[in-house]
Amino acid sequence: MKKFLIFISFIILVWLGATFYISTQTKDYLLKYIRYEDKFQNSFKLKSFKRGFFVSTAKIEMSLKNKNIYLKDPIVLDYKIYNGPIIFDDGFNFGFNKIVSTIKISEILKDKSKFLKLVKDDVIVDLKVIISFDKILNYKLTTNNIIIKDKKADITISPIQITSKINPENMVGKVTVFDKKITSIFDKNKITLQNVKFFIDIKEFLDTETALGDFFLNIDKFI
Repeated sequence: MKKFLIFISFIILVWLGATFYISTQTKDYLLKYIRYEDKFQNSFKLKSFKRGFFVSTAKIEMSLKNKNIYLKDPIVLDYKIYNGPIIFDDGFNFGFNKIVSTIKISEILKDKSKFLKLVKDDVIVDLKVIISFDKILNYKLTTNNIIIKDKKADITISPIQITSKINPENMVGKVTVFDKKITSIFDKNKITLQNVKFFIDIKEFLDTETALGDFFLNIDKFI
């Protein structure tokens, strides 16, 4: 019994030591990731960072390289960062960090009121990124049920799920977009798409915006 307690104490000490070390490295990794993102997409800036033993928080400012008439610029993102090495996510896994963030699309638009008149209950995006020990980014993005209504059309989109594994150094990786059901009613004509899946395998970039790879679209049913 004594040996077992010593063993458990040792495991807990190793876990706490690893968690403390990872917490000290999180800010440096975020800054490194931002430098990677700046090469390929929009401009990112770490506005604030508060280190915690188990959970850290960060505020990221994203500026658009290609100006958009609909989106605010800059866009501010709030991150909650859970420090590894043990990551609880539908059970538990091992990794460097888990980053979570929730975004309301209306909050990043210039004309929020017009969008909310068209889209019932807003579009809420839950983002989760697990950073593995080999520093691969494992993304999972999920939306709520999206309902779009105007005088001519009603569109209902079941929660969209986007999963990906991306190497941040070159932005190469695989992305899957899935939606279980999309229904559109236009002038009493109804169209339903079921199990819509879009798969992207990014193999390289010709430049910072042009990706090369394989792209597939699959729709189980078109009614």
